[in-house]
Amino acid sequence: ITAWHKRIALLPNLAYPMSQHTSTNHRFAGYMDAFTENHLPLNMQYVPASCSSLSQVPQWIDRMFNPKNPIAPPTAICADEPIVVASALKKLTSMGYRVPEDVSLLCFSNSTLVTLLTPELTSIGFDPHQFAQLSLDMLIELIEGKPSRTEIVELNYYERESTGPAPKE
Repeated sequence: ITAWHKRIALLPNLAYPMSQHTSTNHRFAGYMDAFTENHLPLNMQYVPASCSSLSQVPQWIDRMFNPKNPIAPPTAICADEPIVVASALKKLTSMGYRVPEDVSLLCFSNSTLVTLLTPELTSIGFDPHQFAQLSLDMLIELIEGKPSRTEIVELNYYERESTGPAPKE
């Protein structure tokens, strides 16, 4: 998405008890790394410091996309949970914005909810069957007395209808 967009917002996972603006938050750390690796300026106003309830998502969208806001609105929004992206989609649509023509949406979870929305959400996630098998294998190994191990699970990019090029300025 950084190939197309430079103003990318990150909406937090509602369950995180910590500030979003800390490198100990792995999602935010990845967000910062992506901007650094792509030589893009990081605008902290595109990341709410906290967002602990679903009702705060439309409020944040209102602020970011308010024509009186001196900061240009993001052209893409990434979020951890499909329900957060769905809430953003609903608010953007009610404000007259089109997805992906005016703003792209990306979800960091490939749950079944992402394909139930219109447009279907582009997502990043792992194969749940592969993950379940790996988890089961590791649990059996622990039961058998084998030492615990670390595995890196490969993530997949599922391109769907909610992402596209940034709108022309």
